[in-house]
Formats: sequence, C-alpha cells, structure tokens
Amino acid sequence: MFQHFSRWLGLDLLFIRFFLWLVAIPVTSLFFRRFKVRGHPITKGPVIILFHHPNHFLDILVSGFAAARADTRFIGKSTLFQNPVVNFIFRYDLKAIPVNRKIDGQTGSKAAAENQKALEEAAEHLIKGRSVMIAPEGRSIGQRHLMPLKSGAARMAKIAHDKSEKPLEIMVQSATANYSDLHNPFGSTVTVIL
Repeated sequence: MFQHFSRWLGLDLLFIRFFLWLVAIPVTSLFFRRFKVRGHPITKGPVIILFHHPNHFLDILVSGFAAARADTRFIGKSTLFQNPVVNFIFRYDLKAIPVNRKIDGQTGSKAAAENQKALEEAAEHLIKGRSVMIAPEGRSIGQRHLMPLKSGAARMAKIAHDKSEKPLEIMVQSATANYSDLHNPFGSTVTVIL
C-alpha cells in the first residue's frame, strides 16, 4: 500500500531513503555531543552483524551508522511494526524484517512459522552476498553488559548454508554502541565499536 502511495506522490523510495538519512544525520549530530566509530565494517560478502543493543530507540539510529553498507537488512521485533509510520520506514526504507519474541507474548505455531519465514528471508539475503543486522540478545535492557544470546543468528546462518547452491562463507561482525551516559544520552558521546 505504501509503495503505491509513494508512487502516487511521485516519490521514489531511494529519494525517501536519502531524505531520512538527510534527517537522521543532523538529528544525531544535535542529540549527541560527539559521535565516533572505532573499527572497520566488513564491506564485502555475506555478513551477519551482531549489534549489542544497550539503549532502546537510539540504537536504531546508531546501528545504521555501524552497518555502513547499503545492502544491510535489519531484523527487529514485530511490535515495532505496529505503528503505520514506523512500519513504512522500517519495511520500505530500511528493508527491516520483523520477528516475534516470546517476551512480547508472541508464541504458538503461527508466531514460530512467521519467525521461520523471517529467518529464511534473511538467509536469502546472505546467500546473495549481502549483510543482515540482528540484536543477538533479542532485547535491550539499558545496561552495559551482555544478556544471554538467542539462537536467531545461528539459525539464520544454518538456513543460508543449507539453501546455498555453492559454498557460503558467512562472516560475523560484532558491534555495539557505547554511550558516555547511558541513562541520559542527550549531549553524551556515543562510540560505535566494530
């Protein structure tokens, strides 16, 4: 529906993506005192980016800078997609893939089937030599330590290996955002560590 709406308005999705980045960069510049990146992203071949998720909404902006690849697909909790505006931005601009989480009460065979389909979609992206970003803990808690990791990234890699017609070497890159003041990030320094 939104794709038809954007065509009706004469807006190309590439233009919308450019506009969002045009807005995202100044907003993060105003919000953070300093923004630094340490390390180098893997720029070629299939990559699973495991992004530690210490903050809630800000990490969505920050993780986009960490990905540094135009072909990156983001995996996010399905509850984020319930808002029509956020759904449009995530699905059609960021090409995000929703997954159901038990923590949100999304259980049962329907939720499991939707998750399997989401992991297969992400695996197809890896088979094409592209990158996928996932929060390996499956949640954010506003703390600086890792929570137990979920199986999504490993399951996605296995599906990609099983479906690929040729040998597939998937790289894994860890990434995190370190805020100088995690609980009051406005005006703080954020460092993306790859």
